[in-house]
Amino acid sequence: DFIYIDADHNRPACYLDIKNSLRLIKVGGIIGGHDYGMHSEVANRYADYAVWNHSVKGAVQDIFHGHWVHGAEADWWVVVTPELKERVDLEPTLAQERE
Repeated sequence: DFIYIDADHNRPACYLDIKNSLRLIKVGGIIGGHDYGMHSEVANRYADYAVWNHSVKGAVQDIFHGHWVHGAEADWWVVVTPELKERVDLEPTLAQERE
């Protein structure tokens, strides 16, 4: 399995996209996305990019703390381990959190 996320860049949306993807992907699959890293020349040209970058990176770090996050340029990816899958599966879904 492989899931690549490049959608809404605000932190709550990134967080939900990653969580929902992790519920679907199999152990051993790769989940990744865009806009994790930032080059200063890009940030200088696009002020919103700095906000997007912080939001994406923050959501990735919130979810994958303690797991190896690979990165190259602006992309990030993680190999889904049994421990990661179990931790995510045990956490409440958005619907359960709203109850």
